[in-house]
Amino acid sequence: MNEERLLVLKMVSEGKLTPEEAESLLRTLDETVLRQADIPNAGLSSVRQTAHDAAQTSIRAMKQRMRELQSEIRNLHSESHRTRKRAQKQRAQKQRARKSRREHRQRKTDVHAAGESKREDCQCSPEKKDNEAGVQ
Repeated sequence: MNEERLLVLKMVSEGKLTPEEAESLLRTLDETVLRQADIPNAGLSSVRQTAHDAAQTSIRAMKQRMRELQSEIRNLHSESHRTRKRAQKQRAQKQRARKSRREHRQRKTDVHAAGESKREDCQCSPEKKDNEAGVQ
């Protein structure tokens, strides 16, 4: 039984089982040992049945843990997908803003180079910027 206990503890340290699941498995192992101690003259079939019961309990606990882990993986995958989409959207917004600033600088350069630097005609005047931005 010590080997089984060590195996359960090893699975906890590897993160394959939670401490609660390990506690349940260890309790089952302890109950198995107590049942065997209560009936020392029991036949081999009784020992096999006890071992089988303990194994079934372990299997059920492991399957439950596997379902929980699969659910966590799906949740993490969904969150990762949402994060990637959010990052792509932010990158696109930044690219549009840079392009807009570049175009504004180019218009400003073109207007001033053409000699149309009158304040009211200048595309870069505060009034024009406010109008472009939608400020009233």
